[in-house]
Parts: sequence; structure tokens; C-alpha cells
Amino acid sequence: MDFAIDLNGITFSGHDHKLATNERKHRLALEQAAQAYFDPFARFVDASRHGESREAYIGRDFQLNLLYVVHVRRAEDDLLIISARPATTDEEQYYDDQF
Repeated sequence: MDFAIDLNGITFSGHDHKLATNERKHRLALEQAAQAYFDPFARFVDASRHGESREAYIGRDFQLNLLYVVHVRRAEDDLLIISARPATTDEEQYYDDQF
């Protein structure tokens, strides 16, 4: 079963068991991962693995936490969240390099 939220006309979804594990491990909810997508300074990078096309974004949620979120785009307005976690030091530097 998937869990989904709509934010600004885009559906963000994830598999219940993966979201629960991710939230327990990184203390990040799906809502925070979705919020970071709308950071006007978000950086988008290729995160493909094992032949599966994936994209990631590095952006700030509404509480200004810098997150690294891996997703698969199912449609223009539908993203499947694979994982979300706090950005690493290198990812934070990559994000900050644009300023």
C-alpha cells in the first residue's frame, strides 16, 4: 500500500513500509521530503542505481533542514519517494556552491 500527499499540485507517494523505516532511521517524514522539492534553490542530480532511472534533489524543507531526497518520476506531477535523509557535508557544499 502506498501513502501519498498532494502539495502544490504534485503528488508525492511512497511505500508504507519503506517510509516507516526511513522515518525511523532518519527522523524525516514524507511531508518534509515533499517540502524540499519546492526549495527555489534545490539542486537536482542523477541518482540512478542498478539500471533504474532515479533522480535526487537537495533542498531545504520548510524548517530549513537540508535534505537529500531520491525519487522516481511516475508522471509530470507524480513522484515516488525512494528515500529521504539529511544531506551529507559534501551534498551541503554542492548545494551552497550555487551562491
